[in-house]
Amino acid sequence: MLTSNLAFAQPVADSSSVKSEALRLGINTFSVGSAADWRYTKIGKQRLEAGLGQYLVYNHALETNRLITNNYFAGFSHQLWLTRRWQWQNKAWQTSYVANKTRLGQVRSNLQYTAWESQKSVLFFLGGVGVVNDKRVQYNDLGPSFNLEGTWFGRGDDSTLMYRVSGTVYEAFIQPRKNELYVGNASVTKEFPAGGLLSGEAGYLRRKVEDYLGTDIQSIVSDTVYGRVRFQYGLSKNLTFSSDNQVSTPNRSFFYRNIETKVETRNVRYFQTEYQSLNTLLYLVKRLRFSFNFEARQRYRTYDIINRLNPQDPNYLQQLLAYKQNLEQEQIKDIREQYLTYTTDIRWRMARHHVLKLNYVAQLLRVDTRSPLNNQDRDEILYAGELTHEWKLTPGFLLTNKFSGSLRHFVFIEASQSSENFKDRIIRWEPGFRWTYKNLSWNSQMGIWATYQVRDFE
Repeated sequence: MLTSNLAFAQPVADSSSVKSEALRLGINTFSVGSAADWRYTKIGKQRLEAGLGQYLVYNHALETNRLITNNYFAGFSHQLWLTRRWQWQNKAWQTSYVANKTRLGQVRSNLQYTAWESQKSVLFFLGGVGVVNDKRVQYNDLGPSFNLEGTWFGRGDDSTLMYRVSGTVYEAFIQPRKNELYVGNASVTKEFPAGGLLSGEAGYLRRKVEDYLGTDIQSIVSDTVYGRVRFQYGLSKNLTFSSDNQVSTPNRSFFYRNIETKVETRNVRYFQTEYQSLNTLLYLVKRLRFSFNFEARQRYRTYDIINRLNPQDPNYLQQLLAYKQNLEQEQIKDIREQYLTYTTDIRWRMARHHVLKLNYVAQLLRVDTRSPLNNQDRDEILYAGELTHEWKLTPGFLLTNKFSGSLRHFVFIEASQSSENFKDRIIRWEPGFRWTYKNLSWNSQMGIWATYQVRDFE
């Protein structure tokens, strides 16, 4: 049972001192989504893809803005093989977030060149230009984008050793903002008999995303260095164990500059170290697929402010005092988070046209703060289950009937925060279907959610 001892750290002597407020929202949320895709491929010549879709969520329990999600998207891509080494790629897509008054769109054209190709290795480069449009509320930004990628993939003499090195550079100038992405990674994988595998990967990711926030432009810069080791071992013909372990440093910096003056008004950053281990048992036979996952994740985060003060400024001492006060306020937010997650997934083919899927998740999140001034220490407990039935019909129809439910319990450790304790129960029914005919497919799903929330506190 995923229950922390801290969840019961505030016992009460008399049950009459426990107060609770129940909010039975009942059937309060409705969702509808559908998507259509069309594909055409002429091997060695060209490939065409097009798609349209929408998704909306309506919550009648809200007093205002009941249509909390109302998204539409459209996309088109075209690949043309010019020669054996050259390939021309074109993509265009647009997503409209009507509820948030936001529209994102992009058109991009790329050329891919295979510089080296043999039976054991291949080296190719891809580069292109495009146009990005970002429209939200009163802003409508338009600007060019550039991207460059390179990938080298190879195999050893016995084909059981594989290696890969890749890098990506992307920049979009949607004035007065600029988005960036730089990625580099390398990996090596060794396969062994009876389903054995050992692999390692290391990489670096730097991303900058800018957005409007009041009278400022918020620039979020992420720097992540990571290393990953994965191994897999066949315990028997039908049973496999695998373990995926990763350590990363997803640090973030937040800069704010005034839209008009372009002067930085403030900044904050945090340094983060994260450890993650995912262990899986997989049992696979002809009609049954069963997997059990155990994941442990731990994250440490410390906050900081970059000192940009000028010692030659006449007001340096006053500014330094204000800087130290702001730094102390940020360091109050230093936290440690620990996740323990158990997942069970079963897929059973009951008959030729019937498949039953069962998924269950149990998770405990423990949040510990370092400062006595931070009262956000808490435990979050989640139980969630999902049962899906798939019925395959002819010609090309797949009907799905999904039932799911979840229980989430927030328990704050400090008695002063006990009024924020709550239990949230959600039940969903989501029927849907998928229809395919030659190069065309259509997916559609609707959902009805019922919610019941109880706030329990001293």
